[in-house]
Amino acid sequence: MLNRRRFLALATLASSAGLPFLSACTSGTKQTDVVIIGAGHSGLAAAVSAAQQGAKVTVIEKRPFVGLNTHSDRGLFASSLSPKGLPSYGDSPENHFQQSYSAGSSLADVELLRTYARKAPETLAWLDSLGMRFAENPINSNSLWRRCYQPLHSGYTETLYREALIRGVEFVFGHPVESLAIRNDKTCSVSAKNVKGESETWEARKAVILCSGGFGANKELIAQYAPRYKDLNSDNELGSTGEVLLLAQKIGAGLTGMDRISCLPRPPGNLHSQGYLHLDLSRFLYINGNGKRFVSEDALRPQITQAFFEQGNRNIFEIADDATVNGYQMDIQRDLWRGIENGTVFRGKTLEDLAEKIAVPASSLAETVSRYNHYVEQKEDLEFGKSQVNLSHKLEIAPFWAVRVEMMVHETLGGLIVDPLCRVLTEDGLPIKGLYAAGSIIGNLHGDNRLGGNGISSAITLGKLAGQQAAAGTKA
Repeated sequence: MLNRRRFLALATLASSAGLPFLSACTSGTKQTDVVIIGAGHSGLAAAVSAAQQGAKVTVIEKRPFVGLNTHSDRGLFASSLSPKGLPSYGDSPENHFQQSYSAGSSLADVELLRTYARKAPETLAWLDSLGMRFAENPINSNSLWRRCYQPLHSGYTETLYREALIRGVEFVFGHPVESLAIRNDKTCSVSAKNVKGESETWEARKAVILCSGGFGANKELIAQYAPRYKDLNSDNELGSTGEVLLLAQKIGAGLTGMDRISCLPRPPGNLHSQGYLHLDLSRFLYINGNGKRFVSEDALRPQITQAFFEQGNRNIFEIADDATVNGYQMDIQRDLWRGIENGTVFRGKTLEDLAEKIAVPASSLAETVSRYNHYVEQKEDLEFGKSQVNLSHKLEIAPFWAVRVEMMVHETLGGLIVDPLCRVLTEDGLPIKGLYAAGSIIGNLHGDNRLGGNGISSAITLGKLAGQQAAAGTKA
């Protein structure tokens, strides 16, 4: 039976462009064990995890496809152990926790963050068991440690969606959720509007899991909670608007850290070509319009954001050599070539040629790169203090690459308060029975800064945990 289901699931995947799956549900009230709101990484992980426990699972998504606000489906996964259980350069779950906690200004919930750091390695191994394969050597991507594993072939969405279909998970797309209801001291129903404007209701016998993401595409909410960022563009998918977050608040869920915004450099304007060079902190430079560095590339994200603001958030470039680009995964290389067509990425035969294309002083750019290569040789960055571990690669292999970038809203770090079992809590710290959450909708995991690789890793790790807990019917 499982082989037949696997065949049908693969047939569904093969016939779907961009992994959509349009539901033909009719109006009325439906019964299921677990309802999951949101079909991004955390929602898919929760669906697979709950289904593995034998639960009947329904996923409700307002957009017409899976994946949602996943900027790269082969993005980095932070784990202190490899998929085979080997330490990442002597790393440990406790080290992962301590660095994440400190980098977030010690604002994260200690036990929740420690739970994530401890469970990330087993989640990476779980993905491996589902067919994903990762590069053997992890890299440092603003993670303070070489613990970020890069997928080699299939991505997270493809892997988890396929497994969910195999296990009989029902997907309902094009249905924005309009209400959550609690009866008899437990969460039991979710109402959503179908394409005809009719209301449909799902009653969850065990639990509801909120995985609908943050509000990075909602300029009104950002202006309300974090006005410093209100004029920035966003790289978020259009569905990241936070309605479910506010619906949960209406039924008593507590919110925290709503003013915390994580920003990343992105090419301006074209969200379909997110070419970038900052995947590996040891292999690129930030330069301004004068061809000069202005911040350490491995500074924490809030510091880099502030440095961009001081530069006016314009006429800034990421610079790398051809060895860097050739070492990146194929989807990033593809986007870089698309960026050349779109005018956000530039490629020069020499540094002088590159300087001409990006309109910065050639002598200044050449001097900046030469000085940086000397720092790599000496293992000491005398200007900005880049760490020794990231002073490991010179920029010297032509042709040279540049990406025009500006700081954009990348992630909202505030949201629902959850405990280490992913149960949603009230402002008073009491669990709302039968209500769980994972992914970007939660607000007490990262503090005011999320280390590189922790985004996908935490979404899938806590999504998996929430699915397990929901399927078990853990209400206390």
